[in-house]
Amino acid sequence: MNKPVIAIMTLLLLAACAPVQEAQEKIKVGVIITLTGGQSNYGEGLRKGTDIALKEVDNLNVIFEDEQSDAKAAVTAFNKLTDVDGVKLIIGPVLSGSVLAVAPLAEQKKVVIISPTATAAKISDAGDYTFRIRETATGHGRKMAEYAISKGWTKGSVLNVNAEAGLSYANAFKDRFKELGGTIVAEEMYEKDAQDMRTQAAKLIAAKPEFVYFPGFAKDIGMSMKQLRDLGYSGEFITTPAMEDKAFFTAAGMAGEGVVYSSAFDPESPQSIDIMQKYEQTYGTEGFSWFVANAYDSIKLISKIVEQCGDTVNCIKQQLYATKGYVGTSGTFSFDSKGDVTRSLVLMQVKGNEFVKLK
Repeated sequence: MNKPVIAIMTLLLLAACAPVQEAQEKIKVGVIITLTGGQSNYGEGLRKGTDIALKEVDNLNVIFEDEQSDAKAAVTAFNKLTDVDGVKLIIGPVLSGSVLAVAPLAEQKKVVIISPTATAAKISDAGDYTFRIRETATGHGRKMAEYAISKGWTKGSVLNVNAEAGLSYANAFKDRFKELGGTIVAEEMYEKDAQDMRTQAAKLIAAKPEFVYFPGFAKDIGMSMKQLRDLGYSGEFITTPAMEDKAFFTAAGMAGEGVVYSSAFDPESPQSIDIMQKYEQTYGTEGFSWFVANAYDSIKLISKIVEQCGDTVNCIKQQLYATKGYVGTSGTFSFDSKGDVTRSLVLMQVKGNEFVKLK
């Protein structure tokens, strides 16, 4: 037997006897969502979407922390994940105020955060380590102002929550409505987690608007609508995608029927149908919302990126910025230079206890 053949056989024998290399170590990813507090209903959908996605990926070790629907708690959760768990990549937080509280720390510690939900305009300038797969409130506000004008409404009013996202929706809506020739006859605001908006409702009714635009959270949007109807208001209601949650139906009752809102989630697209079917297989027909899809897409996108980058932060950032035309279950999106995504919007409507595409 010649020497080259012996050498090859020796190498093959050594390879066969070598210990099997362990599977690639999973990358730790933090997830900060609202599991408790006033917006825990959002956290429920986000947790379910995350869990559905985790059944389909095998390279992530996810560590959940509770945002508690509070910015200070979000900071505590962020510090625990980064200082104790050594996480370099976080999905969340949920609320815009929480993202803005955490963003400076992410910049300081060089940790990438990706919110699946936050919409406030200020987040666009929050830093080089802050991303979101949710479109900004500005586009939604403008879309609904254009819808109002298209209906021939010229006298509008706004009732919004005093929170970063609510203010962003409201400002964008008012600016665009005025640009198009409309008049805002009344503006009222309430504090986060408020239960009684009747004082504000009475002031709106006195101004005799043709419609009310509601930038808030699902529960308080529903309560506000019901209280306005209880006080005798018969005008139109339009709102934001933040109301798309079962908590809205509980709070609004029949006052929510026919409400129109903007959304990036098109329930008739093939990708949306796919995630709705996956949700139904695990959780049944109740409780699906776009929050499920956004959480699912966050996990799937991150899983794809860490295949290339591991937990190397600069690589993760570069891959996020380079993501263009990503086809997710929540829609197709691309990241811009500020870590925001661009998406097309559709109009949705409440019919019965369902959120359907406006026809």
